[in-house]
Amino acid sequence: NTLNRIEEMEGVAKASNPGIDIIIPPTSFTLAFRLGEKLDDYPAPYLLDISTVSANLAGIPAISFSLSRLPNQFSVAIQIMSKSYN
Repeated sequence: NTLNRIEEMEGVAKASNPGIDIIIPPTSFTLAFRLGEKLDDYPAPYLLDISTVSANLAGIPAISFSLSRLPNQFSVAIQIMSKSYN
């Protein structure tokens, strides 16, 4: 059952590493595509967001933002995940 899995992930997120307040992972594991690139590879753009889904499934707050811009005009982004304060 999907609801049971989500509740299980929330429990793991809340119980694991109680001494850690925030986690700072990358927003994506690769750089963004150039405009018009990968048009024939339908799932590729969705796979770029795979690392941001875990916060949503675990029910924890997270924000993603651009950290810096590389010489080729692509930006590097990170996300900050925190504990859920209820």
